[in-house]
Amino acid sequence: MAGCCPRRERVVRIRWQRLVTNGETCQRCSSTEKELNKALEILKLLLPLSIRFEVEKVEIPYEEFKKDPLKSNQIFINDRPIEEYLGAKVGKSGCCNVCESYECRNLEIDNEVYEAIPANLIVEAVIAALGSCC
Repeated sequence: MAGCCPRRERVVRIRWQRLVTNGETCQRCSSTEKELNKALEILKLLLPLSIRFEVEKVEIPYEEFKKDPLKSNQIFINDRPIEEYLGAKVGKSGCCNVCESYECRNLEIDNEVYEAIPANLIVEAVIAALGSCC
């Protein structure tokens, strides 16, 4: 893809959404946030300066979470869910007292279940997103 996007700034939009209740989130989402921050640091070291990241962290109120718990701990890259880039399946599992009895989102890849989304998967997904040329 040499010459695909010459001297043009590219923007990678990352939106991560999670349940926030009384200023708190669950351990799963808290861990994902740390991993997202780590992934951004890795990506800034790996990728050219012409790639800029716009990160949006969206708080889902409890009432909205109750309607669809799988919206929590969800990452979108350039408006596509991360699982599309990774070939992952979306699953659900019990979480913690912040989420009450609701089962929260997880990802399954090659029979391995990830409750928190690790930095290496976020990096992999962003690189896959960049692989589709401008």
